[in-house]
Amino acid sequence: MKKLLVLIQNDWIEYKNGPESLILKKYAKFSNKLTLMYFGIIWSTMTPFLTIPLVPLIFNIFVSQNNSIQRQHLYAQYEYVFDSDKNYYPVLIHSYIGSFAFINAVVAIDAMITMYIEHACALFSIIGYVKLLDNANSISYFFQLGIDIICLSFTGFQIATKIDNSPDAAMRFAAYSTSLLVVLYFLSYPGQQLIDHSLKICHNIYKANWYCTSLRTRKLLIFMAMRSSIPCQITAGKLYVMDITSFKLVVKTSISYVMVLLSVQE
Repeated sequence: MKKLLVLIQNDWIEYKNGPESLILKKYAKFSNKLTLMYFGIIWSTMTPFLTIPLVPLIFNIFVSQNNSIQRQHLYAQYEYVFDSDKNYYPVLIHSYIGSFAFINAVVAIDAMITMYIEHACALFSIIGYVKLLDNANSISYFFQLGIDIICLSFTGFQIATKIDNSPDAAMRFAAYSTSLLVVLYFLSYPGQQLIDHSLKICHNIYKANWYCTSLRTRKLLIFMAMRSSIPCQITAGKLYVMDITSFKLVVKTSISYVMVLLSVQE
């Protein structure tokens, strides 16, 4: 990660006064917009999941004990060391602090990776940067993708089983599933951009007036066209390509797992 930041810093210094700086600024602004949009969507989708446990606490203030609603935990609690009901408020506060820290950490990491990819789109002629970017994030993407598929399948199963008996719980899981889908899409969209930008080089070579150039230039353009016809990609463990097509495949796979779980339960 540090090496990527140093490369970005050097690029900004090198192109500080040239026309290339306008391209860098354009993609930097777009990356900033994506990050702000991602931050807003994540917190808006997670808000129902985080606020529903607070409803009984607020409601019980204004009603008698006989009409009170049972308190809910933010997450399922398993009593290993202490009774979570007796220590309800410390557990609830700890759950919220942990959730806020985790969500902000995920948003910050994903935003940084998006910044790297947008910079690669701006300076796509530097192929080595793209390779370094893929090597730096391939393993982390692999584990994150696997966890997201498992969580999507689990939350989808919970929604399907609780929608009739416990609508509030189903709503919380639906909000969480939406957040997972947003995370996956946010990671897939820049990857799709990178593929599109890499293929544009090949298309632009074909559209150019290459026949007006020298013989030596034409030979160089042939090699450029051959190399750029192979799209540069960000992968998860060198197995899964981070693009929109793969995003759709993950959603379909998760839905299939939910159907399997429901059939097993029946």
